[in-house]
Amino acid sequence: MIEETGLAAAVLNHPATGVAWLANKVAPYGEALRAGDIILGGSFTRPTSVAPGDVLHADYGPAGLHLDAFCLRDR
Repeated sequence: MIEETGLAAAVLNHPATGVAWLANKVAPYGEALRAGDIILGGSFTRPTSVAPGDVLHADYGPAGLHLDAFCLRDR
């Protein structure tokens, strides 16, 4: 069992810093972030290897749970 906790503050020291970086990065191309845009901040934990039969369970607290089951695919 692997258990990890990630905080958005671990990315560039504050979650808003990453959003500001993105806004500054796209601005020279005439793009802008707008109210209501959804920004995915990426992963705050390390990647995890999976194998057939593995089940991943992610608990996002008030946002809900996410389960993934992995199986072999027929070729």
